Amino acid sequence: MVGSKKALRNLGSKAYVKEVMDEYIASLHEASVGILGEGLLDAEGTGSRAMPPPPTVASKQSEAAMSAFGGVGNRDVAVPPRGRGKETTPRNQQSNFSVYEDNILCKSWLEISCDPVTNTGQRKESFWGRITARYNSQRGKYPERSQKSISTCWDLIKSEVGKFAGHMSEMIRSNPSGVSDSDKSVAAAANFAAIEKHNFSLMHCWHILKDEPKWLDLKRNMDRLKKSSQEVTPQNSNSNTVDLDPNEERPMGRDKAKAARKKATASYEFASKMHELSVQKMSLFKESEDERKAQLDEIVTPEKVKVEEAWEHRRTMEDLERERLAMDKQRLQMDAENQEKKEDERILAINLDQCLPYQHMYYQTLQEGIIEKLNARRRGRTVSHPIVLNEVVLKLEMESLIT
Repeated sequence: MVGSKKALRNLGSKAYVKEVMDEYIASLHEASVGILGEGLLDAEGTGSRAMPPPPTVASKQSEAAMSAFGGVGNRDVAVPPRGRGKETTPRNQQSNFSVYEDNILCKSWLEISCDPVTNTGQRKESFWGRITARYNSQRGKYPERSQKSISTCWDLIKSEVGKFAGHMSEMIRSNPSGVSDSDKSVAAAANFAAIEKHNFSLMHCWHILKDEPKWLDLKRNMDRLKKSSQEVTPQNSNSNTVDLDPNEERPMGRDKAKAARKKATASYEFASKMHELSVQKMSLFKESEDERKAQLDEIVTPEKVKVEEAWEHRRTMEDLERERLAMDKQRLQMDAENQEKKEDERILAINLDQCLPYQHMYYQTLQEGIIEKLNARRRGRTVSHPIVLNEVVLKLEMESLIT
């Protein structure tokens, strides 16, 4: 920086004015570097400038010299920024989707996809336009989202939930004994984190989509496309091959497959640990249940006595009821025997000589059967019947019936 004497000697020189201005700008830049640790540009070189530091003594002298003798002062010269980039305005970026917004998006996709009127033959833009309108009508206090933002978020949800669904299906197929559904979801999330290198954070979306037929159809289509893409080998590809879906991931390589198997083994060990913990938990529950029963026995002893008395009374009533039923059965049997006896007497009293030929044959057969039955009853009556009749009484009874 030059002093005031040099300024007086070279006042009329335009080169001097330019030299002073360059020195002033350089001093500003050096001062900003010394104070803030950075230049007039920010660290990213975007052209957004930091506030200049206070003028140094040299810059004050230069400005005073130029203003005092009719030169150009700092207020009259626009100092251009020292930087290579352009000045840009920061963009207003929306925040990430919340759990509530994820749920609204999944439900909106299901409603529009399952609508038989709007889902038939609609174009992609129209389809996502309806989903966007449905989402924004249900968003509540959350910000309005554009169609591109919503479709991008859905692509992420579809990819992440689809991968987790694959791990969950693998756990269900393996079906380790003693592992509950919640433990299977935990093990599937562990497999996801081990292979995908990040945690699964869309469990709320999985619970909404997992049992929906439209999602299951989409999942089957995704699996079919992935399987067909894995069947294409580099030997079969040539310059005339058209990539129908550039967003599909490449098949897993050998090293990645080994790493995946290693992670899967670790996940299986994790599932085994979860099974052991479940068994220990069940044993603790059983011990707690036994202790609770013991305490309950000590507390409710009077109630237990009442229950036993009630059971004893019930057994007594059941015995009485069985005896009553046996007596009723015996009475009914006696009534049946009396009825049978009356019917036998009526048949034996029929005069066969007065019957028609076919009646004669019929009643004769019945009478012979009755006589055989009486003879059999007479032979076994001393054992099976409590009343003992002598042979004379039976003969008299038969003779009276015949006559």
